[in-house]
Amino acid sequence: MEKKVVELIQKLCDEAKEQMHITDPVIRDDVFELLQANDCIVLYYPLPDEAESGDRGCAGCHVEKIVNGETRQFVFINTSNTRERQAFSVAHELGHIRGIDKQVYKKMPEAKSIKAEDIINRFAAELLMPEKEFCSVLKERLQNIHYNGKTIKETELVEISAYMMNYFFVPFKSVIMRYSEINRLQKEDLPKLEKYNDSDYLREIIKAKQYTRLLIVNEEKSMDNLQEILSKADKAHILEGNLVSRLREEFDLKNTQEGEDYTLAF
Repeated sequence: MEKKVVELIQKLCDEAKEQMHITDPVIRDDVFELLQANDCIVLYYPLPDEAESGDRGCAGCHVEKIVNGETRQFVFINTSNTRERQAFSVAHELGHIRGIDKQVYKKMPEAKSIKAEDIINRFAAELLMPEKEFCSVLKERLQNIHYNGKTIKETELVEISAYMMNYFFVPFKSVIMRYSEINRLQKEDLPKLEKYNDSDYLREIIKAKQYTRLLIVNEEKSMDNLQEILSKADKAHILEGNLVSRLREEFDLKNTQEGEDYTLAF
């Protein structure tokens, strides 16, 4: 990706952070709250067969639809993936919601040869792993192993990558791709590191270093205001048969009944 395109994406990322009142350079799992704050309906649901171990499967998706004459944003996040993978998916979908690809094409028509998904992925990387901060942390870790400035053992870089995963709360593949994006690793060398993704070796490092926030799969099932939506649908008889009950059971929701609302001294 050309430098001028990257600089535009970084500028759009900075503008997005300012508009969303983000002051910390590293936002980690706070990205989930940012998604909720962007006026969209978010569905968290596990699809084990679609969980990613590489570039396969569905990590998440974004849909824009007209509902009652208004444009609404809908996002799905596959909770069969690890939490750090979910975080990157959320950052990616934020890029779609904010139309980062469209903004890039509008301000830089010559960038239309770049796939929209590549632009959105770069936005997600810039949001979760700001270049300045990423380079600073990487430099510190390299100094700790007395890096000679020329070469590094694969295993040493995997250990550093585990640290970066934990520091920025991102998946392994996003970290090693970032090395390439900041011109520290040649693209032809990516497969040499990719083989460690989801490997026992990486898992052992994460376990030994007690990076307890990583590799957690919560398989959450939730959707914004689902209880309220189902209650209204039930009263209006919008959904047929026992579909409301089945949905409540699927999402582990209690069939709450409206009762008297007491006034409290407070």
